Amino acid sequence: MRRDLCVEPNVVSFTCLVDVYCKGREMEKAFRVVEEMREKDITPDVITYTSLIGRLGLVGQPDKAREILKEMKEYGCYPDVAAYNAAIRNFCIAKRIGDAYSLMDEMVRNGLNPNATTYNVFLRSFFWINDFKSSWTLYQRMKEMGAYRVHSYQVDQVTRERKLAEAERCFLQMVDKGQKPSNVSFRRIKVLMELANKHEALKLLSEKMAAFGSSTQLIQEDKAENEQSSSDFSTC
Repeated sequence: MRRDLCVEPNVVSFTCLVDVYCKGREMEKAFRVVEEMREKDITPDVITYTSLIGRLGLVGQPDKAREILKEMKEYGCYPDVAAYNAAIRNFCIAKRIGDAYSLMDEMVRNGLNPNATTYNVFLRSFFWINDFKSSWTLYQRMKEMGAYRVHSYQVDQVTRERKLAEAERCFLQMVDKGQKPSNVSFRRIKVLMELANKHEALKLLSEKMAAFGSSTQLIQEDKAENEQSSSDFSTC
């Protein structure tokens, strides 16, 4: 790293450089910067390591990212929840859910509580591989642990399972927290509510969706949209 203007680099400036290389997928350069830090007795911090961990998964090296979790402890830097989440995401991307769960268990053993981000990484993975049973089991665990930030794919999951009461509760929680559910989620829950003759509840959800500036008014959708909604649901 250059020292123009006689400014000595510190952990922040080195970490910024590591992050730039990581984002450019120039991992060898990123690791060389870390080595230079150590040579100059500048200790990489958890942010430095998390940058490395997060990018390694995106270049197909989740195992190396896990090794970094071990390595950083040897240097006296202990991973936080964000670092573990990055490593967990790497294994989920690689569809190695068992290894991801192993890391979450390790988090707990080390006194760290999985947060909503941790759980949502798993839920997203279950959604894309159509593993509804695992998704539902984890969703129940989230409620018990209080990590309950809901996303549209969670609404999609419960509507696919035709769990109307749970879908409605997830939906309302998203809205109450200022999160806008997707139009796909709307269409699916609309079908369930119409089948259950829950017209007042459907009207309420339509009004809440309209508050986000959506032009979609579920209660007024025409027959063509109804047919499209039914088709979307039946193919899930």
